Amino acid sequence: EFEPNPQIPDTLQLSTMTTDGTYLYFANMAFYASQLTDGKSMIYRVGTGNNGTNKGQFYGSFSNFRDSVLHNIVYHSDGNLYVAIGEPYKIVRINVSTEIIDTVDIPPGLIRDDSRIEHGPQYLSSDGQYVYNLAYADSQLTAKYTIRTFDPANNWSLAKPDLKLFGISYFPGFTGFFVHGDRIYTCDFYNNYMRRHRLSDGIFEEEWLIMEPHPQNFRKFFAWCNDWQHDNIYASVFRSQDTTITPKFGKFAGYYVDANGNVTTQTVGPVAWWNNLKYDFYNPSLTGVYSTYLLGQNSNTKNWDTLQVNLPDSISLAGINPDSYPYLRLKFDMTDSTFNTTEPMELRSVHLDYQQLSDAYVEREDINFQQDSLLQGYPITFDYFGRNFGELPADSLKLSSYLNGLDSLLYAPVVNIPGDSSSAKVQYTIDTKKLLFENKISILADQKKREYFYFNNLIDKDFYVVRDSVRPIFDVRFDGQEIIDNDIVSSTPEVVIRLEDNSPLPLDTTFFTIVHNNKPLRFYQPEMSYEYGGVGTPFVITWKPTLTDGRQTLEVLAKDASGNFFDSTSYRIIFYVYNENDITDVYNYPNPFAGSTHFTFILKGKDKPDELNFKIYTIAGRLIRDIKLTPSDLITNFNKIPWDGKDEDGDEIGNGVYLYKVIAKFPDKTKTITQKLAKVR
Repeated sequence: EFEPNPQIPDTLQLSTMTTDGTYLYFANMAFYASQLTDGKSMIYRVGTGNNGTNKGQFYGSFSNFRDSVLHNIVYHSDGNLYVAIGEPYKIVRINVSTEIIDTVDIPPGLIRDDSRIEHGPQYLSSDGQYVYNLAYADSQLTAKYTIRTFDPANNWSLAKPDLKLFGISYFPGFTGFFVHGDRIYTCDFYNNYMRRHRLSDGIFEEEWLIMEPHPQNFRKFFAWCNDWQHDNIYASVFRSQDTTITPKFGKFAGYYVDANGNVTTQTVGPVAWWNNLKYDFYNPSLTGVYSTYLLGQNSNTKNWDTLQVNLPDSISLAGINPDSYPYLRLKFDMTDSTFNTTEPMELRSVHLDYQQLSDAYVEREDINFQQDSLLQGYPITFDYFGRNFGELPADSLKLSSYLNGLDSLLYAPVVNIPGDSSSAKVQYTIDTKKLLFENKISILADQKKREYFYFNNLIDKDFYVVRDSVRPIFDVRFDGQEIIDNDIVSSTPEVVIRLEDNSPLPLDTTFFTIVHNNKPLRFYQPEMSYEYGGVGTPFVITWKPTLTDGRQTLEVLAKDASGNFFDSTSYRIIFYVYNENDITDVYNYPNPFAGSTHFTFILKGKDKPDELNFKIYTIAGRLIRDIKLTPSDLITNFNKIPWDGKDEDGDEIGNGVYLYKVIAKFPDKTKTITQKLAKVR
């Protein structure tokens, strides 16, 4: 940390800051400036110690800027410092060399803290390539980060679509953010937390305390900025109206360079035998030293034994027993006290030469049933084959098949599989007379050799033997609609009765009993017809009656070829028919309503209206909305039509009482009904 020298007065507060690598520019955002002055702030600067400046030296004010800062100042690689003043489509620009002040238009618009493109506080940051604009809440004030990315080099157009970060935001408590590399860091002032997200997709990665929360070293860092030129992160210590807190700056390294390090290669093995080892290690540093260790995993103790130290860059491994040490790896310890980042020590390559094992395995996709679900009594045939992943042949590999566990062997042929190849298919047929429901075939590939993996030597796959006790699927629809008791139906409906069965046995008309008003219907009647495409297709009956007025009943009993009824009781429905065309029971619900309402009504008769209109009027008689419905929008029964409470111009109507007129134009008459509705917000 370092303090401004001389120390700045209390009226100059560090609530927003940025840097061009030479100076730290700071100002007081309007929220805090209004507690001290008129809410306006100038911009000041202190040296960073770079480019001839003295670290911490206070260099006074910068430019003639004095205005409300809402909420950030930010330096960009184009040589300008930008000041958010709360305008959604405009930002102040100050050239750091000439200190000339002007404004820049932002065509897409800056989002303020609640994601709206309106006047208000805005949060900005730059990584030298883009300028980022962050909101910590959405328009519903849900604690959610949204990041907007501008390209100043391209007329401040959007460089990419807006991105919502995963998780909730620091709301309240958020004070700022910065971008470093391909990560965005958001900061919390209340509890001193920092959070990291990926810029590519917004995924949350980590959250931590910025400093240990102890009185002697807990600092409430407030504003943050990234010096991408020197890879430093700066933060300001600020606490509003707290005279016990000394204004100061914190400086952190962006990327750290370690003096000590180590590299351990991936584990190699198991192998048939070891050949040799070569590695290429580049060490340009005069002070850099490294050590090498050849490690082997003991097959008995499972510990990693050190087999050799300080290896030459090429060595034979023929003396290492692969049964005792099936796995090897190489470790490098490195030290370079110069902290050199331009020419670091580098492990360029490691090459372990060995002979691969054979590795027998089977995959679930390699087991194929001619039919994996069938009725009991039908034989089922399956085939399978084995694979060899390794270079060596898999000699005398036993490919055993089992039924419902490893106690019931079906077949155990012995095959030879060349390296990186597969065996011929093995086929077997099972009698299912004594099987029922879910069954399992297991395949075990077994060779008396070491392999890479053993988990892939056993695989299983299920097949299903069905006893036909499944109820068929049944459905009845009137003019394409399911109805309930006491519904109204057209006098000339199309009634479709559908039965679908999973059995391989065919369906026919003898499986149906259909009774209308206590009188059985016969399939030879002209209003009855049916369609059936054979096994696996539904049996569809179509009944097109001409019905009289009044109460009607329809009862259907249906089963499949195995005698399975679709339900424990028959399908029985009571419905009503009205031959006279009419519209009744016109209401709107709710009434009064606040946002939207529904118009409900019942249509009766053999014909639907050719046209049906809902006309809404003011009490003075002015038509404000006309809802037109066609026959395709209507059913002979209960209808429910939504209205969003808006007039023809799309504007929400005001509070008050309105009239609505329903005009139903039937082929033989026109009926008009007038009702009242009320809007109460």
